[in-house]
Amino acid sequence: MVIKQAEARSNGKALEIARYLIKLKVESQGIKEYIRNLDKARNFKEIMKAEADSANLYFKNWKFRKEWNWNGRHGRVEGKNYKAVDPINSMLNIGYSLLAQRMSEILLKRGFELSIGFMHQYELNKPYWNMLSYDFIEPYRVWIDEQVWKMISGLRIKPEDFAFTNDKTSLILRDNVFDIA
Repeated sequence: MVIKQAEARSNGKALEIARYLIKLKVESQGIKEYIRNLDKARNFKEIMKAEADSANLYFKNWKFRKEWNWNGRHGRVEGKNYKAVDPINSMLNIGYSLLAQRMSEILLKRGFELSIGFMHQYELNKPYWNMLSYDFIEPYRVWIDEQVWKMISGLRIKPEDFAFTNDKTSLILRDNVFDIA
């Protein structure tokens, strides 16, 4: 399986896999008008641009009360979604991380090498090692999105349930939040 993964990175199959996974994601978000852009994409950069454009539109439709401090999907560093600075992005990050962990378990059982991703590829400044897992969770992120939306809309989690880390670089859930489950 590892050899096939590596070959896919060099023979063009990775591009088709990436396109397919992002198509599934865009469809699950209900933003089908971006599929045309995916079909025309000739490289990873164009696929990721279509994905980013569709995600921006998807999250633009999210509206919350002012105290949530929500102004879109982002983190502390522009263009990077990790190190969230608002509660909603923090919850999305937690959910996506849990989903990626579960996906890692599934992929490992099937003989895949997690460090060989198709879209998410190794770079020195990437914060994760399980790049293949992050590729494969793309179509399922909407599950996390829906749960976060329900928790916020149902007031199961509130803005005061979050605190900054001691170094003030990331927003995290307070320990007592896990009592709501």
